[in-house]
Amino acid sequence: MKTRNVVIAVVIGVTLAGARGVMAQGAWAPSMVDGACGASDTTVKSKTDSMVAAVETPPAGKALVYVIEQMPKVPFLTSHVKVAMDGVWLAQLEASSFTSVYVDPGVHHFCARYQGEAVSSDLGATMLHGVHAEAGKTYYLVYRGVIIKDGGQIGFFDMVDEDEGRYLLEASSHMSSTVTKKKK
Repeated sequence: MKTRNVVIAVVIGVTLAGARGVMAQGAWAPSMVDGACGASDTTVKSKTDSMVAAVETPPAGKALVYVIEQMPKVPFLTSHVKVAMDGVWLAQLEASSFTSVYVDPGVHHFCARYQGEAVSSDLGATMLHGVHAEAGKTYYLVYRGVIIKDGGQIGFFDMVDEDEGRYLLEASSHMSSTVTKKKK
Protein backbone atom coordinates (compact mmCIF):
# COMPACT_ATOMS: atom_id res chain seq x y z
CA MET A 1 0.00 0.00 0.00
CA LYS A 2 2.84 2.39 0.82
CA THR A 3 4.46 1.72 -2.59
CA ARG A 4 1.19 2.67 -4.29
CA ASN A 5 1.16 5.98 -2.38
CA VAL A 6 4.73 6.72 -3.45
CA VAL A 7 3.83 6.02 -7.09
CA ILE A 8 0.81 8.35 -6.80
CA ALA A 9 3.02 11.05 -5.27
CA VAL A 10 5.56 10.75 -8.08
CA VAL A 11 2.84 10.96 -10.73
CA ILE A 12 1.39 14.07 -9.06
CA GLY A 13 4.85 15.63 -8.85
CA VAL A 14 5.61 14.99 -12.51
CA THR A 15 2.15 16.08 -13.64
CA LEU A 16 2.31 19.47 -11.96
CA ALA A 17 4.84 21.12 -14.28
CA GLY A 18 7.18 23.56 -12.65
CA ALA A 19 6.70 22.16 -9.16
CA ARG A 20 9.67 23.16 -7.05
CA GLY A 21 9.17 21.20 -3.86
CA VAL A 22 8.10 17.73 -2.97
CA MET A 23 7.87 16.79 0.68
CA ALA A 24 10.18 18.80 2.91
CA GLN A 25 12.99 20.58 1.16
CA GLY A 26 15.67 18.84 3.23
CA ALA A 27 18.39 19.71 0.69
CA TRP A 28 18.20 23.43 1.53
CA ALA A 29 21.14 24.73 3.50
CA PRO A 30 20.07 25.94 6.97
CA SER A 31 21.24 29.48 6.16
CA MET A 32 18.88 29.59 3.15
CA VAL A 33 15.96 28.54 5.33
CA ASP A 34 16.91 31.08 8.01
CA GLY A 35 17.16 33.82 5.37
CA ALA A 36 13.67 33.11 4.04
CA CYS A 37 11.68 31.85 7.05
CA GLY A 38 10.89 33.73 10.22
CA ALA A 39 12.34 33.12 13.67
CA SER A 40 11.09 30.14 15.62
CA ASP A 41 10.39 32.30 18.69
CA THR A 42 7.42 34.02 17.05
CA THR A 43 3.72 33.35 17.00
CA VAL A 44 1.55 34.18 14.00
CA LYS A 45 -2.17 34.66 14.54
CA SER A 46 -4.44 35.24 11.59
CA LYS A 47 -8.09 35.84 10.95
CA THR A 48 -10.21 36.13 7.85
CA ASP A 49 -11.21 39.70 7.18
CA SER A 50 -13.62 41.43 4.82
CA MET A 51 -11.05 42.59 2.26
CA VAL A 52 -12.26 41.74 -1.22
CA ALA A 53 -9.76 40.01 -3.47
CA ALA A 54 -9.28 42.77 -6.00
CA VAL A 55 -6.10 42.88 -8.02
CA GLU A 56 -4.38 46.14 -7.20
CA THR A 57 -1.74 48.19 -8.95
CA PRO A 58 1.38 48.47 -6.81
CA PRO A 59 2.41 51.97 -5.72
CA ALA A 60 5.20 53.72 -7.63
CA GLY A 61 8.56 52.05 -7.14
CA LYS A 62 7.06 48.88 -5.60
CA ALA A 63 5.97 45.42 -6.71
CA LEU A 64 3.03 43.47 -5.29
CA VAL A 65 3.25 39.81 -4.28
CA TYR A 66 0.15 37.76 -3.49
CA VAL A 67 0.68 34.50 -1.58
CA ILE A 68 -2.30 32.19 -1.97
CA GLU A 69 -2.91 28.89 -0.20
CA GLN A 70 -4.91 26.29 -2.10
CA MET A 71 -4.68 23.34 0.26
CA PRO A 72 -8.02 21.52 0.49
CA LYS A 73 -9.97 21.54 3.74
CA VAL A 74 -9.73 18.06 5.22
CA PRO A 75 -11.75 17.24 8.35
CA PHE A 76 -9.63 16.76 11.48
CA LEU A 77 -6.42 17.94 9.78
CA THR A 78 -5.15 21.48 9.92
CA SER A 79 -4.42 23.24 6.67
CA HIS A 80 -2.39 26.10 8.12
CA VAL A 81 0.69 27.32 6.28
CA LYS A 82 2.95 30.00 7.74
CA VAL A 83 4.39 32.37 5.15
CA ALA A 84 7.53 34.48 5.53
CA MET A 85 9.58 36.80 3.35
CA ASP A 86 13.25 37.61 3.83
CA GLY A 87 13.32 36.08 7.31
CA VAL A 88 10.15 37.70 8.67
CA TRP A 89 6.82 35.90 9.13
CA LEU A 90 3.98 37.60 7.22
CA ALA A 91 0.92 35.45 7.78
CA GLN A 92 -0.55 32.10 8.62
CA LEU A 93 -2.84 31.05 5.80
CA GLU A 94 -5.55 28.43 5.77
CA ALA A 95 -7.39 26.65 2.98
CA SER A 96 -8.36 29.01 0.13
CA SER A 97 -6.90 32.16 1.66
CA PHE A 98 -4.29 34.74 0.72
CA THR A 99 -2.14 37.57 1.93
CA SER A 100 -0.30 40.26 -0.01
CA VAL A 101 2.79 42.39 0.46
CA TYR A 102 4.33 45.35 -1.36
CA VAL A 103 8.05 44.86 -1.95
CA ASP A 104 10.96 46.91 -3.20
CA PRO A 105 12.46 45.85 -6.52
CA GLY A 106 15.06 43.09 -6.22
CA VAL A 107 15.29 39.51 -5.07
CA HIS A 108 13.09 38.40 -2.17
CA HIS A 109 13.09 34.99 -0.52
CA PHE A 110 9.72 33.51 0.43
CA CYS A 111 9.11 30.59 2.77
CA ALA A 112 5.99 28.45 3.21
CA ARG A 113 5.92 26.12 6.21
CA TYR A 114 3.05 23.65 6.59
CA GLN A 115 1.79 23.52 10.19
CA GLY A 116 -0.37 20.38 10.15
CA GLU A 117 -0.41 16.89 11.50
CA ALA A 118 0.81 15.43 8.21
CA VAL A 119 4.24 17.08 8.50
CA SER A 120 6.74 14.48 7.38
CA SER A 121 10.07 15.93 8.51
CA ASP A 122 11.85 17.98 11.13
CA LEU A 123 11.74 20.99 8.81
CA GLY A 124 7.93 21.01 8.92
CA ALA A 125 7.48 20.70 5.17
CA THR A 126 9.36 23.92 4.53
CA MET A 127 9.38 25.23 0.98
CA LEU A 128 11.29 28.16 -0.45
CA HIS A 129 10.80 30.31 -3.53
CA GLY A 130 12.77 33.32 -4.74
CA VAL A 131 11.05 36.21 -6.49
CA HIS A 132 12.98 38.75 -8.57
CA ALA A 133 10.53 41.62 -8.24
CA GLU A 134 10.35 44.48 -10.71
CA ALA A 135 8.67 47.79 -9.84
CA GLY A 136 5.10 48.04 -11.12
CA LYS A 137 4.62 44.27 -11.51
CA THR A 138 2.33 41.86 -9.64
CA TYR A 139 3.35 38.30 -8.74
CA TYR A 140 1.27 35.32 -7.59
CA LEU A 141 2.88 32.66 -5.39
CA VAL A 142 0.68 29.64 -4.71
CA TYR A 143 1.05 26.96 -2.04
CA ARG A 144 -0.77 23.74 -2.89
CA GLY A 145 -0.82 20.79 -0.58
CA VAL A 146 -1.99 17.25 -1.04
CA ILE A 147 -2.34 14.78 1.81
CA ILE A 148 -1.83 11.15 0.94
CA LYS A 149 -3.06 8.50 3.33
CA ASP A 150 -0.08 6.87 5.07
CA GLY A 151 2.24 8.97 2.93
CA GLY A 152 2.23 12.38 4.57
CA GLN A 153 1.85 15.72 2.90
CA ILE A 154 3.20 16.84 -0.45
CA GLY A 155 3.39 20.52 -1.18
CA PHE A 156 4.13 22.75 -4.13
CA PHE A 157 5.10 26.42 -3.75
CA ASP A 158 5.35 28.09 -7.14
CA MET A 159 4.67 31.19 -9.16
CA VAL A 160 1.62 31.15 -11.43
CA ASP A 161 0.70 33.53 -14.23
CA GLU A 162 -1.76 36.41 -13.90
CA ASP A 163 -4.75 34.46 -15.25
CA GLU A 164 -4.34 31.64 -12.72
CA GLY A 165 -3.46 34.06 -9.93
CA ARG A 166 -6.53 36.25 -10.42
CA TYR A 167 -8.75 33.17 -10.67
CA LEU A 168 -7.39 31.79 -7.38
CA LEU A 169 -7.76 35.16 -5.65
CA GLU A 170 -11.46 35.29 -6.56
CA ALA A 171 -12.00 31.98 -4.76
CA SER A 172 -9.94 32.95 -1.69
CA SER A 173 -10.41 34.94 1.51
CA HIS A 174 -7.94 37.57 2.74
CA MET A 175 -6.14 36.84 6.01
CA SER A 176 -5.00 39.58 8.40
CA SER A 177 -2.14 38.52 10.64
CA THR A 178 -0.41 39.59 13.83
CA VAL A 179 3.15 38.43 14.46
CA THR A 180 4.52 38.51 18.02
CA LYS A 181 7.57 37.14 19.80
CA LYS A 182 6.82 34.22 22.12
CA LYS A 183 7.10 34.97 25.82
CA LYS A 184 9.88 33.09 27.53
